[in-house]
Amino acid sequence: MASFKKKTYTDPVISRHDNDLAKDWYVFFRYKYAGNVYKFKRREGINKIKDLQERLSAVEDLKYELKFDLKNGWNPLDDPKRELDYLLPTSKDHFRSTKNQAKIIIKREIQLRLLNEKGK
Repeated sequence: MASFKKKTYTDPVISRHDNDLAKDWYVFFRYKYAGNVYKFKRREGINKIKDLQERLSAVEDLKYELKFDLKNGWNPLDDPKRELDYLLPTSKDHFRSTKNQAKIIIKREIQLRLLNEKGK
């Protein structure tokens, strides 16, 4: 079992069932709050994706987003839909950002990565 040490959560882990698209994929993590440990399986639409490469990319993105939000103070018990704003780290400073701004940045990074892979 993963250790909490000083964090209130475990790092999110992907469950993708050996890339079987017929099975239920999710990102799993535990969250410690008020002395209790809660288990979470987040899907957020990834099982609707039928292409293997697209689903792999989507589940990696979901894992990154969950880890980012947990690291920056997200409490999945208080905000189960991740609707609040969380800190977005920069090279030196932190600033407040909306969820849409963070998603736009992630989408741009994915698009650049895909363009770079196609250009090789």
